[in-house]
Amino acid sequence: MVKGFYNIYINEGQLQLVNSSDMPFVILQEKTQTSVEYKNDSAILLQSIRNLEKGKYDRLVVHADDVERLFRDFKKLFVCIEACGGLVVNNRDEILAIFRRKHWDFPKGKMEPGESKRQTAIREVKEECGLKNVEIVSKLGTTYHTFSTSDKRKLKVSYWYIMESYDKKLVPQKDEDIEIAKWMSVKDFLAKAKPIYRNIVDVFEAYLIKASVKKS
Repeated sequence: MVKGFYNIYINEGQLQLVNSSDMPFVILQEKTQTSVEYKNDSAILLQSIRNLEKGKYDRLVVHADDVERLFRDFKKLFVCIEACGGLVVNNRDEILAIFRRKHWDFPKGKMEPGESKRQTAIREVKEECGLKNVEIVSKLGTTYHTFSTSDKRKLKVSYWYIMESYDKKLVPQKDEDIEIAKWMSVKDFLAKAKPIYRNIVDVFEAYLIKASVKKS
């Protein structure tokens, strides 16, 4: 199995950075998927980014002997923004979802100076959903997605936590474009939370895996 990789979404296309030694385990199933080798040439990374921005590929794999160095070189092409958020669960095994900018999402936001990741995650969840009592249960994972403003490419690195809250009342933060904050069963979330960003699907699936392991 692939031991380590970075999964980055660019315009909902998927860029995966992996070690070259792991390429035998990487499956490219569709014509719109391809792979390229990185040899310390930023032009290869830039072309890969542009191809995904233009929608040329659904998934593109870039591999190198050292994936950590590859990721560091990738980050140099962006302005990096760190954010933190939570997948919040209540005592009825419902999860907290928000509807913002025509997509279902989970609450998260940018770190403020002097804050720890955990402090940011709790503050953002409280602010965006009107919760008063929130506790972090465990780390969940990290997601990466890019966006552009004017002439700058930006990479958002979001750190996620599983959280608990037993508050029933939810107040969506309107000035952050949140129209709905809602407790949903896993079944309802799967059926009704559409459209949804692919990185948020990854967060949800990571939670389901952790929840199933906990129950087993």
